[in-house]
Amino acid sequence: MNKKAYLLLLIPIGILGVQAYKILKKENELREKEIAIQRLRKMAGLDDF
Repeated sequence: MNKKAYLLLLIPIGILGVQAYKILKKENELREKEIAIQRLRKMAGLDDF
């Protein structure tokens, strides 16, 4: 396989990797916020909701 074809394959893989990383980072931040909210509710005694 020549270098040009190899690079053309790597570019979309890299773009997808960056997008996947951003999505995972956002999901992780949301999960952390949800956990923090749950902790605050437990501390406030509102874990009935």
